[in-house]
Parts: sequence; structure tokens; C-alpha cells
Amino acid sequence: MSNKIGLILGEEDNKFIIIREIESDEFEGIYEAHHIKDKQLFIVNFGLAQEYQKKISHDQYHIYKHIAYSDNVRPTGPVRFSSINTHLKIEHSRRDDLETLGYVLLYLSRGSLPWDNIKAVSNEQKIEKIKEIKMGTSNSTLCEGFPHLLEYLNYAKNLKFDETPDYFYIRSLLRIRFLKLNYKYDWIFDWM
Repeated sequence: MSNKIGLILGEEDNKFIIIREIESDEFEGIYEAHHIKDKQLFIVNFGLAQEYQKKISHDQYHIYKHIAYSDNVRPTGPVRFSSINTHLKIEHSRRDDLETLGYVLLYLSRGSLPWDNIKAVSNEQKIEKIKEIKMGTSNSTLCEGFPHLLEYLNYAKNLKFDETPDYFYIRSLLRIRFLKLNYKYDWIFDWM
């Protein structure tokens, strides 16, 4: 499943789109019993998606420019899976989609995240507590028992704001883990 999700994000990248709202329930499996190769996984909510590159030329050549870095942006998307940069009000970019996906994959693998079930007097306090726990939890602690997700999360968090992610590397990383566990491509996504 994670390999397929990595492929989806790479395809959206080719369309200059960042999703900004990735949750465990935003993926939908489409199945056809007689055509196993046609089974696909889709992201079903693009409500907060935006272009991360803008066309700045209208002549015969199209030139695209990455959106500008900003550190005063209203956070978007579900707090549970938000990137640390989103908590810090930094403009969302491809690296944040990847970090968010890392939290989703960890949630699906572990069954919970350290900041789940936080109690607070107000929603603002809850968001602040979640941010503090995320920032205070090392990747190695968060990914204990899931070394492939540790490597993935380290990669995602070390990307620069406008850096193009290496989706081939990401899919390879997730596929290697898949093969080491002797999983088969049966197209059954076990969290569904």
C-alpha cells in the first residue's frame, strides 16, 4: 500500500499539486474481482489541494516558479497528521505531504501515534500540545520497530522547501521493506 501511495504522490507532483490533507481515511481501494491488475488506490479528497508551482509565462514556452516560502501561513489539514512545518505556520510544500504521509503510514503500522488522545481545555491548547509532542519526539523513537519508515521520515523532513522529492527513491525504499517481509502483491490493503 505504501508503495502505491508513494506512486500517487509522485503522479500528483507531475501535476504541480500538493495535497495538504492526507489522512488514513483519504484513500479508497477500487477493486474488480476478475481484473487484479486493475485494482487501484485513490486519494479521494482534494479539498485543500493547491498548486505548488505557478505559470509565469504565457508565450510559446511555459516557465513555472515554485510558490514562495512564507512563515506566517494559517495551518491546514488534520492536526493529527500535520507536518511540523505546518504547525510552525510555514507554507506547505511537497516535503510536508511526504512527512504527513509518514505519520499516516506510522499510524496504520502502529495503530496509534504518541499524540493521540491528548486532553486539553481548548482546541488551541490541544493543537499546541500535539505540536510540542511531535517536536519533542525523535524520529528514531517514533519509528521504533519500523526502520524503513525511519529512513523515509528522515528523508522527508530533510527536504528543502522547494526541493523536488526523489519519488523513485521513496518507492524503492518502501518496496525493499515489502520484499524483505515476503509480502505478495495481492492488492488487499489490510487497514480497510
